[in-house]
Amino acid sequence: MRAEIISIGTELLLGDVVNYNAAFLGEELARLGIDVYFISCVGDNPGRLEDTLRQARARADLILTTGGLGPTSDDITREVIARTFNCPLERRGEVETMIREFFASRNRSMPEENLRQAFFPRGAVPLYNNEGTAPGFMLEEEGLLVFALPGVPPEMKNMFKKSVYPRLLSLERREGIIFSRTLRIFGPGESEVENRLSRIIASQTNPTIAPLAGKGEVRVRITCKEKDEKKAQEKIEEMVRAVKGIIGEYIYGEDDDTLERVTGNLLEKNGLSLALAESCTGGLVGSRITDVPGSSKYFLGGIVAYSNKMKIESLGVPPETIEKEGAVSEATALAMARGAKTRVGSDLGLAITGVAGPEGGTPEKPVGTVCLGLISDQREIAMTCLLGSQREQNKWRAGNAALDLIRRYILDLI
Repeated sequence: MRAEIISIGTELLLGDVVNYNAAFLGEELARLGIDVYFISCVGDNPGRLEDTLRQARARADLILTTGGLGPTSDDITREVIARTFNCPLERRGEVETMIREFFASRNRSMPEENLRQAFFPRGAVPLYNNEGTAPGFMLEEEGLLVFALPGVPPEMKNMFKKSVYPRLLSLERREGIIFSRTLRIFGPGESEVENRLSRIIASQTNPTIAPLAGKGEVRVRITCKEKDEKKAQEKIEEMVRAVKGIIGEYIYGEDDDTLERVTGNLLEKNGLSLALAESCTGGLVGSRITDVPGSSKYFLGGIVAYSNKMKIESLGVPPETIEKEGAVSEATALAMARGAKTRVGSDLGLAITGVAGPEGGTPEKPVGTVCLGLISDQREIAMTCLLGSQREQNKWRAGNAALDLIRRYILDLI
């Protein structure tokens, strides 16, 4: 089955809005075993949208559009689909009632423009929107399926999962379903991961394996296409074991896992508490840790000591350590970690200090130099990372390195 995705909105072409909808739909359709051959993006122009729809109509069995279903004059999807497929718009009283009730339930007056959303191409099946006022619709024409979905990502995702996915799942034209698992890796880069897995990659058939660069990490996606889920999962599990046999210690999780969640689970499971001392990351690591529900069970608190004065006064770092070794040094990181552990009363103290950039680097300590310190009653661990030149990326990668240091310490991998 051939599918085409059409994203509608001038804001997408101008770069004001990132087209997350197309990525979501592409992934979901792949899981359903539906091949996406084309993804188009077109502005709020009736002529160009009609041309795009006619082109898709000639080469696809399934068309999904996102955007252009709102109440304003530049929301043109309903009208253009009606004209392209020769299905004049008709008013649906039940949808109008639903829209009026949406505004009434929020004690808001309804602009008359919103009544445009109660009109649908003749023969279309309305798809109701639980998150907003823009209903979508489904249209069938001689074996071609067209789904028009809202452009607001939460509304689009909700409508797809509740109304579109069940319909597509029932189609007999799908050739199996695509199953996948993603291994999440921190440490080696994408090229190193690919090199280590080169033998597996060279001999892959089904399932396939693909290293992907992520945000300060690498993901390895394992994909299998089968009609039988059990058989697919068995094949994927076999490949997972092969990958883990090569780079197992660097794999911190799977699928939607994050370093902060995995590390937090390890802290909780082992009954360990944590205190942070952050300099170059400015509290980012503490923020990431507390994004995980229940993190108060193991995270006691943190101190952001950006200046040398704060490092000395708030964390008790000896002035001579900073004077001799520098604020960005393993000795200072250990002293910061010790201060955090002592002052907060935690089992572990972790510190991060570095040159985030783009200024402040020296030949000895260039931009991207980050020092980490980890203190427990049993061990003291210090390490230096050489990251990149971009400030935001350096802060995130430094946070990854800090969280992974805790993970590796608990698992006795360091």
